[in-house]
Amino acid sequence: MSAELQKADQQLQEQLTTLIEQFDQTDDLSKQIREIYQQLLECFSALTEQSDQTQMLSKQAQAADQQIITSLDKLNNQQKQEKQLNTQLRQDHQTLHQQLSQLKTDLQQLTKNTNQTAKLMNAEKVIQLKERMIEQLNQQVSVKNRALLQKDEALQKLGERLKRLQG
Repeated sequence: MSAELQKADQQLQEQLTTLIEQFDQTDDLSKQIREIYQQLLECFSALTEQSDQTQMLSKQAQAADQQIITSLDKLNNQQKQEKQLNTQLRQDHQTLHQQLSQLKTDLQQLTKNTNQTAKLMNAEKVIQLKERMIEQLNQQVSVKNRALLQKDEALQKLGERLKRLQG
C-alpha cells in the first residue's frame, strides 16, 4: 500500500500544486481585476468630469445661443427701424422735392411778376415823365396864351386908337 499511498500523496501534491497555481492565478486575476476596477473608477471619474464639463459647456453654449438670439432680435429691430427711417426719409425726400418744385414754380412766377412790375414801374416813370412834359407844355401854352391875350389887348387898344384917330 505504500505505493498507493505514495501515488495518492503524489496526486495530492499535484492537486495541491495545481491549487496553489490556481490560487496564484486567482490572486493574479484578483490583482488584474483590482487594477481594471481602479481603471474603471478612473474612467468613470473622467467620464463624470467630462460630463460635468459637457454640461457646463452646454450651459455656456445655451447662454451664448441666448445672447446670439438677443443680438439677432436687436439687429432685427434695428433693421426694422432703419426700414422705417428709410421710408420716412423717402417720403420726406418726395415732399421736399415737391416743395422744391413748387418753390421753383413760385420763383418763376415771382420773377415773371417782378419783370412785369419792373415794366410797370418803367411805364409809370415814362407816364410821369410825359405828364411832366405835358405840364411844362401846358405852362408854355399858358404863357403863350397870356402873351397872345396881351397882344390881342394891345391890338384892340391900337385898333381903338386907330379908329379914334381916323374918326
